[in-house]
Amino acid sequence: MTGVAIINQSSKFIHGLLKSITGLLFLLFTSSAFAAGGELPSLVQDIGVSLLAAGVLAVIFARLKIPSIAAYLAAGLLIGPIGLKIVTDPVNVDTIAQLGFILLLFLIGLEIDFKRILASGKAIIVSGLLQYPLTILFGMVAVKLMLLLGIGGELLAESEYAALYIGIILAGSSTLLVVKLFQEHFELDTEPGRLALGILIFQDIWVIVAIIIQPNLENPEIGQIAMSFLGILL
Repeated sequence: MTGVAIINQSSKFIHGLLKSITGLLFLLFTSSAFAAGGELPSLVQDIGVSLLAAGVLAVIFARLKIPSIAAYLAAGLLIGPIGLKIVTDPVNVDTIAQLGFILLLFLIGLEIDFKRILASGKAIIVSGLLQYPLTILFGMVAVKLMLLLGIGGELLAESEYAALYIGIILAGSSTLLVVKLFQEHFELDTEPGRLALGILIFQDIWVIVAIIIQPNLENPEIGQIAMSFLGILL
């Protein structure tokens, strides 16, 4: 176990170091490439700064034995509008966020093996089908109890759907964050990892259902919902 831990920490350290070097090289090469032609495009510069900040913090966090996903989040806060205000253009921030999201989804897709997930059988299917609606129900009951006890009064009482929305928020987890943490600890291919990933996939399906129904919550149109699912499947 000690050897695995050492390898794990070393890989995190090397990964962060490579990312910071990549960010620095990105800045140097793009700066030199555009030096003769004029000002460096702001998006290119912001991507380079983001890579550099993420890499440097990933190295530091790896030494502190903190998951690198926390380093990436901290880097965004540090260089963004809330922190040092180095990357502030809303368009660039949105573009970088979408690029990161797409790349992370791609990496997750490489790791997902549906055959192995489904091999866990009934445990995943039962948990996946029941976890989301039961957690929503728990959230709704909790909100109702809070209102009865006079907690959160006006804020929660303003909307008749407040309890439902709180339940939906509580029911979901971040597939990206969970999978990233499992990847870093080399546990994605273990039984707990496959079970967690299976439940997360079911959660994503439930979220799609919630998003489709939400605009017509008072009068759900079954035909429109069915067509939306057909489009998603296709």
